[in-house]
Amino acid sequence: MMKNWHVWLLIGSISILFGLFAIINPFAASIAVEQLISWIFILIGIIQIYSAWKTQRFSWVMLSGVIGLLVGLVMLTNPLVALISLTATISILLLCIGCAKLLASWRLRGTPFFGFVMFSGLLSVLISIVILANLPNAAANLLGLLLAIELISNGISLLTYSVIIKKMEQE
Repeated sequence: MMKNWHVWLLIGSISILFGLFAIINPFAASIAVEQLISWIFILIGIIQIYSAWKTQRFSWVMLSGVIGLLVGLVMLTNPLVALISLTATISILLLCIGCAKLLASWRLRGTPFFGFVMFSGLLSVLISIVILANLPNAAANLLGLLLAIELISNGISLLTYSVIIKKMEQE
């Protein structure tokens, strides 16, 4: 455990500032997320191609690497199309998760968890339907807003952590 509370305070503050920027300009934040994901695809593709070449096993690893590299390059050169695709993918994933929660809630009938799980499942399905119904417009801001929520909640957690560490150091 890192004892220097100043570091956690600084990192938490920076996280909150970036989160606020993402709220103020969600489109720019969405593009930043899309570009980051593009580069991750490219990097993973290159690593897989290199691994397949190095082991001289030109099989599924090579094919996967080539596909990953191509997907990353297409995303990098067509950011708006990639943004719409990522948003649709996230929405479909949210729909699947919501349906799974609804099925799980049905198995929890008669328990205290039933209502909470069912509500969560219905909410996930509803959010997914709203996003899908509003494509491509929803794509412009959704990833940026999700990033903002993550950065701000992460920042608050780190600020809380820094306060706890400071109190522990004073004892």
